[in-house]
Amino acid sequence: MKSTFLFSLLCIECICVTNIYAQVKQTEDLPVSVRNELESAASEGNNTEDNIEFQEQLNEYIKHPLNINTCSPEEIESFPLLTSIQTLAILEHRNKFGAFRSLEELQVINELSPEAIRNLLPFVSTGNTVSGIKASFRNLITKAEQSFTLRYQKSVTAEPDPENNESNYTGAPYKLFSRYKYKFGDRFRFSLTGEKDAGESLFKPPAKYGFDYLSGYFEIQKKGLIRKIILGDYSYQFGQGLVMWSGFGFGKSSETVLLKKNARGIIPYSSTDENNFMRGLAVRSTYKKISVNLFLSKHKIDGNSLPTDTGNFISALQNTGYHRNATELEDKHSQSEQIIGAALNYTTENLSLGSLCYTTEFSLPFQQSDEARNLFEFHNNKNTNAGFHYNYIYRNMNMFGEFGISASGGKAFLQGIMAQLHANFSTSILLRKYDENYQALKAHAFSENSLTSNEAGWYVGINWKVVRGITLVSYADYFQFPWLRYQVDAPSTGKEYLVQVSWKPKKTIEMYVRYRNQSKEENEGETSERLHNLIPRVQKNFRWSIRMDLDECWEWSSRFEWVRSIKKNESTGTGFAAYQEIFYHPLKSFISGSLRYAVFNCPDYDSRIFAYENDVLYSYSIPAAYGSGSRYYLNLRFRICRGLNVWAKYSSTILLKAPLSQDPIALQKSSGDYKLQVIYQF
Repeated sequence: MKSTFLFSLLCIECICVTNIYAQVKQTEDLPVSVRNELESAASEGNNTEDNIEFQEQLNEYIKHPLNINTCSPEEIESFPLLTSIQTLAILEHRNKFGAFRSLEELQVINELSPEAIRNLLPFVSTGNTVSGIKASFRNLITKAEQSFTLRYQKSVTAEPDPENNESNYTGAPYKLFSRYKYKFGDRFRFSLTGEKDAGESLFKPPAKYGFDYLSGYFEIQKKGLIRKIILGDYSYQFGQGLVMWSGFGFGKSSETVLLKKNARGIIPYSSTDENNFMRGLAVRSTYKKISVNLFLSKHKIDGNSLPTDTGNFISALQNTGYHRNATELEDKHSQSEQIIGAALNYTTENLSLGSLCYTTEFSLPFQQSDEARNLFEFHNNKNTNAGFHYNYIYRNMNMFGEFGISASGGKAFLQGIMAQLHANFSTSILLRKYDENYQALKAHAFSENSLTSNEAGWYVGINWKVVRGITLVSYADYFQFPWLRYQVDAPSTGKEYLVQVSWKPKKTIEMYVRYRNQSKEENEGETSERLHNLIPRVQKNFRWSIRMDLDECWEWSSRFEWVRSIKKNESTGTGFAAYQEIFYHPLKSFISGSLRYAVFNCPDYDSRIFAYENDVLYSYSIPAAYGSGSRYYLNLRFRICRGLNVWAKYSSTILLKAPLSQDPIALQKSSGDYKLQVIYQF
């Protein structure tokens, strides 16, 4: 009887495993959690250009999955799609029962739901680790992984814009991206990236090195005391971003419990943000559970130069990366930035402690306008930042936090707790307080404000699997700004909450409805008076979305979103957007791709709606529906032969009515965007 019961149980488990694996599609699109985060960041006006690095990281995991049998606590902690509670559960299971025999064994870990396992499958493995290949001259050529990427992009309009005089541009109106990457096992990496934006020169002055933007790095990884050396361009991720962070990190979105950032330390940089990176030398040394990162960087960045009687100043840094005409070229590399610092970490399976200190020095001091809101802005040419961060896991509870201080005397702290109170219920709580005079130009922590300063608040989120197939996620965030902000001439407050219910009746269908409400205080009018009454602006969003697998090759999705902005009990903007999209991605086929058609009516700036679009590999777009009209795109991938892949995308927006802020006479009735990419791997 007992053996019969065990046999039946094993059969049921195998059926569950088969179902989980049957629904896994090897697509290159970003996970839903990441797309939700990018949409949220775009709607708040945050720059998402540097997040392309995250897509490259996931694609690297697809080619070289994380081995959960041999990875160290530090390696699995930096894996972006796992919470700290889940990583500890995997490590504890491995320590108690030995190596995982297969990925199916992940199902016995209570902290991993079937959905979480399904998301992990393309990125992890239990296979044997390949022993190191001898670095001989022949192996460096024949055993290395190499790839070359070339991307061409051009925008066209049916009618030229009379206010956009392209005759002043120094180059052709197309965008070109080129990259060569070399990888020899886990020991050597090299990359060289070149890019020109539309209107910039190519292989002629002022682009004296061919491309307007060039970036590259050489990385060496070793097993001894010196684990990593990076020469060239690199980015940085420490703690929770309160002192130093660049690139992708989960924030406020429908992924309510993925708040803690998984820091990766010093990492090679190959993205296209032309200012937000370091250039120089970085070294990582490890001894047992202690690691040290040393970094030295010096390079030129763009800034708005402001000549005065007492000398030259920089009024603000310029982050667009555009160098198309005389005005933009004048701002190019007008500021020099030098950074030197060190980070110390102590890591065990359930505890991580770290400290960080660095000094930033600019060639020109900053000088802000004399508006009251700029009283606490950085206005020197040298700044020092230091901080301490920790991460501790106790059973099903993860506590993390960070404290930072700047040379101005400003302080900032962040404290968070994530707890899995039940197999079907998780919650997260985060408290934050950033002084108005806290000055950390390289910080990117959890924040409602665009900068990591002048903010205090608390956040609570839940994830509740109510019954089989139905999940409720919700968060509430209450925040205040102790000092003035742009168009807010007094200390202000705000709040935001979101409720989303997902229904998954079977593994091939998923639908959700979402309601989001945000309220922020701002000036009552737009007059030139120095004092204003503050009134709340309330924005309400409603979204309905469905995604369905039609068969093993075809997939369909649909979305409808409605937004309304209210100020002083009067509706100032009401808009909607809806789209239908079809996907074709068989496991083995010469061609795959997606097609979307959308209609929208978003008359003003406050009613605009953002939607993530599938794109060519290592690229993405999140355009705003703005005005009244329609948009469509077709994105295709062609597998020409082994190692050679071609992507082609065409997108077009047809405006029937201009936004309220634009002149109807200057309306561009139609605009299109061509994108062609070739990747050759050898």
